[in-house]
Amino acid sequence: IFILSLVLCIVITTSLVAEGGGTITFIPDTSASVVTLKNMQGDSGLSWIYNSWMSSPREDSVMRPFIKSFGLKEISVAVLPPQGGFPVYMILVIEMPGGGELNMALLNKIILSEQMKKEGAELKKMDHKGVSITYVHNSPIKNELSAYCINNNYIILATETDLLKKSLDGPSISENVNYKNSLSTLSGSKESFFFAENNGNRFGKFLTPMEKKWKLSLLLSVEDLVWMGSSFDVVDANKASGELVF
Repeated sequence: IFILSLVLCIVITTSLVAEGGGTITFIPDTSASVVTLKNMQGDSGLSWIYNSWMSSPREDSVMRPFIKSFGLKEISVAVLPPQGGFPVYMILVIEMPGGGELNMALLNKIILSEQMKKEGAELKKMDHKGVSITYVHNSPIKNELSAYCINNNYIILATETDLLKKSLDGPSISENVNYKNSLSTLSGSKESFFFAENNGNRFGKFLTPMEKKWKLSLLLSVEDLVWMGSSFDVVDANKASGELVF
């Protein structure tokens, strides 16, 4: 059951697509769950996932060519309980290796599709504490990602501008007591790390709509869960190992 929940979060990451610093510092403490993948190019297992995704024949989004244009160092993706009628309420943080220039045309296409343009949507900018935020304005289509900003070597994409502001303002989930407990309890490098916070049934509120949609129980007795953490190591296409704590 846990594996299904974990796979769910990873699938959300890759289909669109820590300890101290890094991408996790921009994940709000109101998140229901977060997956962080570090050292994407250096770790043999993660680089296998990355290269397999990049070489896949599917043409399902502009996220892949965008990331391919500069490479990927680290990524965190978090989901929150559904809000405002959005199909998925989420935030995605990408750390770039540094150097080179971003393909801004592709980045803009991630949040504003040609169909949305035809419906009258457009890109606008706003400033938040010295950081420029680009967002979709006047769109009848609700997208999983509709706003982004660039903060040093980090690209932050979110479902809406308020969530993006939370990402910049903090506090981060890395300051969450349960998150810290999960890190201290788990052994290993934690280059691949999953955490779920269920305070106030937060993770349960995220899972319930998915269970209804898929007609499948992803995690039994989720109401009794306080938090959950897992570190995992992908070796290759046939082998992976991991550790799970509650």
